[in-house]
Amino acid sequence: MGAAGRPPRRAQLLPRGPHGEQVAARGVPEEYESRITSQTVKIPTLVIWGENDVALLPSLTRGLSEWVPELQVEIVSGAGHWVPYERPDEVNSLIREFVS
Repeated sequence: MGAAGRPPRRAQLLPRGPHGEQVAARGVPEEYESRITSQTVKIPTLVIWGENDVALLPSLTRGLSEWVPELQVEIVSGAGHWVPYERPDEVNSLIREFVS
């Protein structure tokens, strides 16, 4: 139990690994980079990202087009990490437009 008899917050329960900080600061962790960059996605791909996503920063979309040639990135303003739940109508509209 945490302070005042309350259960600890989720963040306190989970160990912090190096990958979250490394991804936020520099992109993909080195041990995965060669696997990712050695492959190419050969179909049109839509990535929908929240402008205020603190778990996966929008800047991580830079460089994706190197291995996803037909990439369309949409940054949804005002949305965080849970874009489909935060802005379902906008996400649905983006998907409909992409597949039509």
